[in-house]
Amino acid sequence: MVKIKKIVSLASFIIYVTISYAQTPTFHLDVAPIIYNNCTKCHRVGELGPMPLTTYDEVAANGYYIEYVTQSGYMPPWTPDHNYTTLIGERFLTEDEKQTLVDWVAADMPEGNPSDNPGMPDFDIGLQLGNPDLVLTMPEPYLHGGDGLEQYQVFIIPTGITETVEILAVEIIPSNNAIAHHGLIGYTTNSASINAAVALDNADPAAGYESFGDYGVPVEDRL
Repeated sequence: MVKIKKIVSLASFIIYVTISYAQTPTFHLDVAPIIYNNCTKCHRVGELGPMPLTTYDEVAANGYYIEYVTQSGYMPPWTPDHNYTTLIGERFLTEDEKQTLVDWVAADMPEGNPSDNPGMPDFDIGLQLGNPDLVLTMPEPYLHGGDGLEQYQVFIIPTGITETVEILAVEIIPSNNAIAHHGLIGYTTNSASINAAVALDNADPAAGYESFGDYGVPVEDRL
């Protein structure tokens, strides 16, 4: 009877250790899929993310920061409330994914087996929404000062649309993804607003005119 008790105790100990070890996330098996599917589209060379997140070394070097911005909801950027409705192309982390990142950082960010890495997805190049019905371009390019400061610049782009239309989707294609963070699109048919915007544009020597966080003039709505 004594021998049986010892065997049972040993077996229980072995099972406990095995389960505990399996729950420790590694980069290649657990973290890479989260990063690749939610972060790397922007966080890679030539895109707008401030640092690339494509390899273990790159992600581990930013592990504590990744934990902070994902737990706070700052990243990945997604404004709509996903608890209210479902949208195509949603980009947010589930609570399980957030916890995986927390556990990985707490475990000192183990790399794991590279053979477990699923590989990065094939990211689309160019237009993401198919062939557009209308293409609008800036009248002239805007040159950023290169000082690292955030710049909000408003550009007046006539649409040529003279009748009511239904807008299903809008896509912004910057010529330099590395510095273009986001864009706001507003429209107006009000002549006073248009004239005021033109005056602001003429007063600014650069393309467009500076206006932090809004359009500098009243607009009907945002797209």
